[in-house]
Amino acid sequence: MFHGFLANERQLRRKIGIRDESEVPLAQLVQRLYELFGPSAFERLEGHFAAVVWDSGRKQLLLARDRFGLYTIYYASTDA
Repeated sequence: MFHGFLANERQLRRKIGIRDESEVPLAQLVQRLYELFGPSAFERLEGHFAAVVWDSGRKQLLLARDRFGLYTIYYASTDA
């Protein structure tokens, strides 16, 4: 899940070889960056955002947001 705006979206797309912006939605761009760089992918994002990634290989849930925390992330832990 990704919600937000990236000021460096074009540079990130070029970095991973995406030429046509309509080819890959922003959420998939962030997913590809995570697949390439792991959790450090979020350090490359410049803008306002909140993101949630389930890493099935590590069985780990990663929550990330921009440095200023403009987008809030809510979560709950349940027994279900």
